[in-house]
Amino acid sequence: MVNDAKQLKSEVLSPQNKAEDIGGPASIQPRHHWRLASLVGVLSLAVPLAASLIWFNFLFPTPGKYRFATGSTAGVYDSFGNLFADAMKDFDESIVLEVTESAGSKDNARRLEEGECHFALLQNDTSGQRSIRSIAVLYEETLHLVCRKEANIQTLSDLDGKVVAVGEESSGTYSVANALLDFALGAGSAVKRLPLSTVDTQNGLLSGEIDAAFFVSGLRSKSLLDLFKDPSMQLLPIMPEVGLGGTDDNSAMELVEGFRTIYPYVEAATVPMKTYGDLPVRALPTLSISAVLVCRDDVPRSVVSQVTHLLFKDKAELAKPLPLIAGLSESNATKGLQFSVHEGADDYYRRREPGFLAEHAESMGFVLTLILLGWSAISGITSLRRKEAKDQIDQYYQRVLVIHDRIHDCKTEEARVTLYAELVAIERESKLELIGETLRPDNSFVVLQNMLASSMDELRPPNHPAEG
Repeated sequence: MVNDAKQLKSEVLSPQNKAEDIGGPASIQPRHHWRLASLVGVLSLAVPLAASLIWFNFLFPTPGKYRFATGSTAGVYDSFGNLFADAMKDFDESIVLEVTESAGSKDNARRLEEGECHFALLQNDTSGQRSIRSIAVLYEETLHLVCRKEANIQTLSDLDGKVVAVGEESSGTYSVANALLDFALGAGSAVKRLPLSTVDTQNGLLSGEIDAAFFVSGLRSKSLLDLFKDPSMQLLPIMPEVGLGGTDDNSAMELVEGFRTIYPYVEAATVPMKTYGDLPVRALPTLSISAVLVCRDDVPRSVVSQVTHLLFKDKAELAKPLPLIAGLSESNATKGLQFSVHEGADDYYRRREPGFLAEHAESMGFVLTLILLGWSAISGITSLRRKEAKDQIDQYYQRVLVIHDRIHDCKTEEARVTLYAELVAIERESKLELIGETLRPDNSFVVLQNMLASSMDELRPPNHPAEG
């Protein structure tokens, strides 16, 4: 028995079995339920924080300057762009719209794709890439066929052999005019098509160098009002030829319906009587294409939402100098669009719908209840485990104190070795419980190890070297 105790004492005193190497607090891994509790705590803070950041970004748009490509100086695009940019100064001074003139829809689409502008006005039939997003249909642009009276032109078929301006190649007019001529007269017709700017087209008509011209524009645009001041100009219906298909209106409607099969973004329309002074003397059939406010897909969501908000908020003021805007409405703002709606504009259109929190309040309440119940259960288990560990460590304290009190009564070496063996047994037992997570690696455990070490030092023979 004595020899066994001495051997046990020698093993415990060896460097491999020092307290700090076996059961020191630094070597103990955190309990799994503490990890779970930490994760739940982080999630409970992260979710509302993320929601707050999103809402803050929605309420407070990203400040900055944004380039707005419009059109030629004499056109509706440019007039609208400047009016809207001025309105934005009063509505949200953190958003500055810098208006830049352009050659038209195609040019604007190119600028958007190449990052030269952030906002632009386009005809809905304009070709573009995935980077373009729609905000709203502003108004319908009408196709005008203007000619000199002396050119003896009454319908589209009369354009064969004539000199006709079809707009700049970078304009929206160019696309629809050429497509319509090909459809109505055939690609092999003798029409001489000239790709001219608005100003050059006006000058050519007035000088007689051009017989006719196509213009895609909002009604009562400045360039057309100026042109029709000359009595030699006349406005013609968009129809194939007189008598084809019955009445003039029926013939024009048939033409538009057929044209839509290859050019889907046009609609049947009319130029109202006396839109341009005394012209036309009666409503003329034609076709129209939506003018759309667009932007790049990477413009901040909050900025586009503010732009959309201003558009409908100030519709009445914008319509005073530009009556075309009077027809703007949320119900038709996204109808028939070629490009998908920007998420910022979509936020504005959906503002009256229940928000995510309101829509999922019941589900979120249930989940939150589960989280709280789980947190409560974890807290309860943790408290119980702490109490059990405290009771267990107190029992070890008591056992070590009883042995310590018996040290002074030891008269023989055998008695001292026996007490030493009991201390070693307590040390091993406590460390095994620490490894098994019955005891916690806290200050209470360190105190126990210090008590054991102190009692062992008193039992160590005088000739045995101290540890450490």
